[in-house]
Amino acid sequence: MCRVVQVHRSGFYRWTKRPDSKRAVANERLVRQIRHYWNESDRAYGSPRVYRDLRESGETCGENRVARLMQVHGIRAHHRLSRRRYRPGRPANVAPNRLQQDFTVRTPNTVWATDITHIRTLEGWLYVAVVMDLCSRRIVGWSM
Repeated sequence: MCRVVQVHRSGFYRWTKRPDSKRAVANERLVRQIRHYWNESDRAYGSPRVYRDLRESGETCGENRVARLMQVHGIRAHHRLSRRRYRPGRPANVAPNRLQQDFTVRTPNTVWATDITHIRTLEGWLYVAVVMDLCSRRIVGWSM
């Protein structure tokens, strides 16, 4: 390997046994603090906010240094889901109102009502649809 790189063997082994520089030791200490504040924020903070936390704790460093160390060590802020903008489209098909707001039912399995809702999870949106018999108020079926 030394022949390929054209370096003397003694110089290579001396380089491997050399202690870390003061800057490298300071960077390692700073990366530990960066990871601490990044994890405290649920991995949501980027370099400007981590830099502010470091400054508040009394650490003296530059914002660009924090950004460079975060980039080198793969520490990135997790972005929130962006809201979709409303885009008008074709009008929805409206079903006829057959109950006319009269929800009193005498016999089971003659009138069913349904509803759909959405729940935000870490993996995305979860949609739940439920069908209920209006006479017995029992859930006939549901799907996620």
